[in-house]
Amino acid sequence: MEQLSILFVGDVVGAVGRASFASAIEELRHELQPDVVVVNAENSADSGQGVSAADAEELLAAGADALTTGNHAFDGDGAIELLEGEMPVLRPHNFHPYLPGRGHLLLERGGTLVGVLNLACADLRRVAKSPLFAVEEALRALAGAGAQTTLIDIHGAWPAEKRALAHAVDGRACAVLGTHTHVPTADAQVLAGGTAVISDVGMTGASDSLIGFDHFEFIENLVNGGAEPNAASDNTGVLMGAFVMAQGQRAESISRVERRVQIHQSDSTAASR
Repeated sequence: MEQLSILFVGDVVGAVGRASFASAIEELRHELQPDVVVVNAENSADSGQGVSAADAEELLAAGADALTTGNHAFDGDGAIELLEGEMPVLRPHNFHPYLPGRGHLLLERGGTLVGVLNLACADLRRVAKSPLFAVEEALRALAGAGAQTTLIDIHGAWPAEKRALAHAVDGRACAVLGTHTHVPTADAQVLAGGTAVISDVGMTGASDSLIGFDHFEFIENLVNGGAEPNAASDNTGVLMGAFVMAQGQRAESISRVERRVQIHQSDSTAASR
């Protein structure tokens, strides 16, 4: 089986996040030459809450092959239509089964079928069962459909739960990559059975921000219970993620990715709708 390279990009936040991805991906494609690019898009709406069809189209046109989400999967404009549509946009597989959308998909790259699986940690809203249970049925379904390499986005706050998932599937998925906190962790490693894991890959958005959001509004929310903060604006954006080299369900390496980019006003204005 051919070696496969996967670039996974952490939670894209707002218009600056979308512009940062679009600005950084060309250089990353030249430098890393990824075969597959997967992006967590659950904060990519202008407000930083959810993802709309227009946001998804923008990220896919810029270079993403598939989009994952999390607890904000249904918060964007037209979310139900988006998740039920044809675009490669996932919501966590272990959400309640009556909810619209799908939790995994297959991509074909150079004759290799790549499975992308989206899961959420047990304490998030809409979760019907622990990811440690849900992953088994999902991996069986993907294997039955012919997946030769499988990437898992596990969305949630608790590093131990995310790393437990990686150990539970060690050797049966090439990577278990954490999202949700927007803060990158320093625990990237390849486990004994060949599964790459990192508790959180970080976020993609405004560099001068509070995890991608306006820090004044965020502090007001924390102190006084104000409205949800909006995505921050900044002339400097940051892209955070992880890069995995894999062969089948065994990773050969995992490394953090972080790039800072200048965002021109025209870029963020065009991205913001």
